[in-house]
Amino acid sequence: MMGYLAAVNDIELAQIRFGRRSAGDFFFGEDSEPVEMNKAWHTIHFVLCSGAWGRDSVFLSLAILGGQPAGEEEVGYGPVIYLTADLVKEVHASLQKVTKEAFRKLFSLRELRENQVYPILDPEEDEEDFFSFVWSYMEVVKAFYADAAREGKNRLLCIA
Repeated sequence: MMGYLAAVNDIELAQIRFGRRSAGDFFFGEDSEPVEMNKAWHTIHFVLCSGAWGRDSVFLSLAILGGQPAGEEEVGYGPVIYLTADLVKEVHASLQKVTKEAFRKLFSLRELRENQVYPILDPEEDEEDFFSFVWSYMEVVKAFYADAAREGKNRLLCIA
């Protein structure tokens, strides 16, 4: 399962919510440019939802799997989930405080295995290699939110 993010304006979001446009177009359409989180999406979500981020924990928990269904259409493994532009700005502000060092302190291969966080890891997986893989996508997520917040866009999420 791969995770994807897309940024849409208010009109595009309304078209999706009211069934006038397919949410899938923003992920798999001819002109789509989704941001791929590869298989790191669930691990990023798990670390961000650890609760160790203080006041920012609420917004960080929304970064990957937070939001509301954007309609009844199934795309991939369920409906596309959206966050409003206002929430995108809050998530962005909280993500900017997440440093590589702080994220690494909360990253535990043992906990990921115990909680069966996707992807289910090979027992021989090297923790530093896997952390590097996940952090590279965390940087992608941070950049996505920075761009979407600056442009006043809403966030769409698709797991496919």
